[in-house]
Amino acid sequence: MKILLAVIICAAVVYALVLLAAFFFADALMFHPPARTYVKTGEIVEFESDSGARLAGLFLKSSAPTSVNIFYCHGNGEDLGMIYSGLNRLRELGCNVFSFDYDGYGLSEGKPSEENLYKSARSAWEFAEKNLGFTPQNTVLFGFSLGSAAVCSVAETRKHWRGIILAGGIARGVETVLPFDAVPWKILDNTSKISHFECPLLIIHGTRDFIVPPRNARRNFAAAKCAKKLVWLDGYGHNDISASSEYRNAVMQFIKGQQ
Repeated sequence: MKILLAVIICAAVVYALVLLAAFFFADALMFHPPARTYVKTGEIVEFESDSGARLAGLFLKSSAPTSVNIFYCHGNGEDLGMIYSGLNRLRELGCNVFSFDYDGYGLSEGKPSEENLYKSARSAWEFAEKNLGFTPQNTVLFGFSLGSAAVCSVAETRKHWRGIILAGGIARGVETVLPFDAVPWKILDNTSKISHFECPLLIIHGTRDFIVPPRNARRNFAAAKCAKKLVWLDGYGHNDISASSEYRNAVMQFIKGQQ
């Protein structure tokens, strides 16, 4: 009996420490801005976030008439300079493309946090809607990794999106580490937002993703009640999925299907 009680006490202490770490250090553990990889050019636009920070955005306009815009939210450890070539490939599909750096990333001011991630994403959407002709009806939201949380935050502010793509997306923040949500409050909770999606949804995930394990894709796919498709990239991990021809084909087919 004493041994069992000791085990219970130890487990309770460990759990309390986990909760304390999650409460005080979650943002520091989750957000890792890289060293800036670009400078301000004529393609860079600036706008104000609701966080009070001045943020950097990038608008790539298609050279051909298009009916589809892509609003792209990048992953952790990335900035606009690192994703430029990928954004340009999306433009080559015949789309206008807008992306931006979150608070504390790239040329954007501010401090990275979950709250500021959502504020930056929603402010970026407001900028694109007011200045670039983006509307939910003509826009595909596209989020990679951490960017899936930014996309889901934007998605819940409007209805009738043309489509949503989540690549290497998170279900809930804790579930990138544990197979269940061990924290009584929500951290990067995408799954509950996805359950309200009404537009076509494409989920892409590597089968050997050890950063955002495949269970995240399964949980998000199960939660979605809209028209949906899940594409597994066999043998691919997290940061290498865009190198897969199946990834490129799935994205292209989805976007072309919305054009």
